[in-house]
Amino acid sequence: IGSVRSSMGDGDRLVPRAIFVSGGEVAEIRRAGQLLYDGGGATWGARLRRADTLTVLAGATVELTGSGYVATADSAGAAQLMHVLPGRYHVAVSTPMMREARLSPIERDVEIRDVARVDTVALPSVEALVARQCGRPRAQPAGEPLPAMLFGTVTDDAGRPVAGATVALSYPPRARVVADGRVEATTSSADITADGDGRWRACGVPRDRPLELRALGDGRASPLARVRVDPSLGALRVPLIIRRPAPMPGGSQ
Repeated sequence: IGSVRSSMGDGDRLVPRAIFVSGGEVAEIRRAGQLLYDGGGATWGARLRRADTLTVLAGATVELTGSGYVATADSAGAAQLMHVLPGRYHVAVSTPMMREARLSPIERDVEIRDVARVDTVALPSVEALVARQCGRPRAQPAGEPLPAMLFGTVTDDAGRPVAGATVALSYPPRARVVADGRVEATTSSADITADGDGRWRACGVPRDRPLELRALGDGRASPLARVRVDPSLGALRVPLIIRRPAPMPGGSQ
C-alpha cells in the first residue's frame, strides 16, 4: 500500500494513495533437476527455420522473455518448453553465432494456450544479419561483393576470455588506376576492443582479400592470424588465443 502522511490538526494519520497487488501461479517445482510438483500448463515448441546453410541451429536459445522459460534447440532447430502458463509471450531467439558476435536476437510474439502447440520461427540469412548489424555501404563499386563481418572471442591458453583485449586488424594495400592515369594504393587497419567476455566484432571487412589479425591483452599477444573471407560468406569466425610465453631455460620466466 502506498501512502502519504497528512496532518489535520488532530494528529498525523496515513492516507492511502495507491494499492499495489502482486501475485503469481506456480507452474512447477524442481530440486536438483527432479520435478517435485507439476502445476499443469501447456507444452509449447519452436521450430527454427534457417534461410541458408551457414546458420547453425544446434545450441540456439529460445526464450520467453521475462518469464524464466528458456529452451535450447537441437541440430534440427527444435526446442520445447513444458508447463508454460497460458498467455501472450515475447519470444527471443539467438543462435550461437549471434551470441558470440553480439547480434540482437530475433524477436516475435506468440500466444500460448492450454493445448500443445509448435510455432515456426524463421531466422534471417547470415547476409541479412550482417546487413542489419553493420549496414550497407553508401557507394558500392560495381562488381564488388558487399563487405563481410569478422567476429570471435579472445581467450588465454586455458580457455578463459580476456576481457578488454585489443584485436588489431589490417589488410594490405590495394592498387587501382584513378581517372587521370595515376595509380592509387589504399591500406586499412583498425583496433577493436573486446567486451568483458572477450567477444569482438568487426564490420566492413572486404571479402576475398588476405586479412591479418592479432589480439593484445595482459601485456601479451596472440600469434598472427591470416584469414580470407570467402566471397560466398557474409561472416567469418576467427578465435584468437593469447598464449603464455614459454618458460626460459632453467625454469625462469
